[in-house]
Amino acid sequence: MGITDWFDAAADLSWLDSGVELRAGLPESSKPFPFALAFGLRRGKWGALQRENQRSTEQRLRLEVYPRLAELPYVRVNLISSVGVSTGRRYHPFYLPDRFQGRDASSEAYPVPAFDPQVLRDETRFEATAGVELRQRNFFASFVLMPYVVTGTGQPTGTCAECDRWALQSYQSNFGASLFLSFGVAFNAGQREPRQPHDTSR
Repeated sequence: MGITDWFDAAADLSWLDSGVELRAGLPESSKPFPFALAFGLRRGKWGALQRENQRSTEQRLRLEVYPRLAELPYVRVNLISSVGVSTGRRYHPFYLPDRFQGRDASSEAYPVPAFDPQVLRDETRFEATAGVELRQRNFFASFVLMPYVVTGTGQPTGTCAECDRWALQSYQSNFGASLFLSFGVAFNAGQREPRQPHDTSR
């Protein structure tokens, strides 16, 4: 939600965690281009699913740039790009194949009880964002790729309700990426939406 021309706030709810974000900078249509400095917090205990993810945390700071790529009739196309860092305790659920869990015909060769371990690890990440946003008045849709590289880690801890006799020796995950397709509505408090070409409604 836009609170002023240069400051806005956002919140989201997801399955494993949820978060809030504050952003300050130059708004859309500013010259030479809009940008923002964003600070966000995420917590697993705010998520819809309540498992070991409750102990996950994230704090992030990033610089965002949104230059205009094109202005078509009724639709504006903006680039979404950012760089930043984040720190926190990351939740990593993963699932072992059935052949390692005694769940198939060859179970006698794998005397391992059925379990799905979960890992928590303190991490520092360098993150980037690249994507496009289509905006029409207060409605928008975006397609965004968010790669990251892990630059620092703490000692991982593993949890598993069915595997007390097993201990986590190591965990390796040094990079990754997320792909987001989102749709939404932006609310602007006390400001007018930029006028569109051929728009005679106002």
